[in-house]
Amino acid sequence: MERIVVTGAGQAGASLVAKLRAGGFDGKITLIGQEAVPPYQRPPLSKAYLLGDLAL
Repeated sequence: MERIVVTGAGQAGASLVAKLRAGGFDGKITLIGQEAVPPYQRPPLSKAYLLGDLAL
């Protein structure tokens, strides 16, 4: 059985795990991180967003 270890349980790590499963990977996945809460999507922090020129 194949196994993948993902370090970093933030948005990028969670996205990778979701894409692996959606792509058909059925092996074991271990997600390692120190975050106190489950991964969530953070808003984009760009100049346009901070100036109010970018809608979410």
